[in-house]
Amino acid sequence: MGPGGHDFFSSNANRVLALVASLGEEAKSVLEEEFLPLVPQGFIERCADENAWNTHVASAMAAAYRITGKRAFLRAFNVITEELERRGLGEGSLPRSRDFPLRESWVAFFICFAYLNLVTDPANI
Repeated sequence: MGPGGHDFFSSNANRVLALVASLGEEAKSVLEEEFLPLVPQGFIERCADENAWNTHVASAMAAAYRITGKRAFLRAFNVITEELERRGLGEGSLPRSRDFPLRESWVAFFICFAYLNLVTDPANI
């Protein structure tokens, strides 16, 4: 759990995003060799902050796809975002988890960040 009992961030997603931000295209081999085998096959159910956590993972998958062109990263991104859409993201924000009663901005922030990572290098904005 993170500060205050929150668990928004995936450690592997943080690593991918940090590699992409610091190395850009030079991160390609590390992403393909070390992270591609760890790509989730779908939305990961969690006891805390699952919507925010999965959108954070989607951000990393989008960034990895943009650098590598490997469709496995894009497939993971699509599965996660399709589940979020099914849960009602298209209607506005989502709660962080089933047991968190309020809809709030973390999930909305991460999903916007995920789509941004898919289409452009955020370092160039």
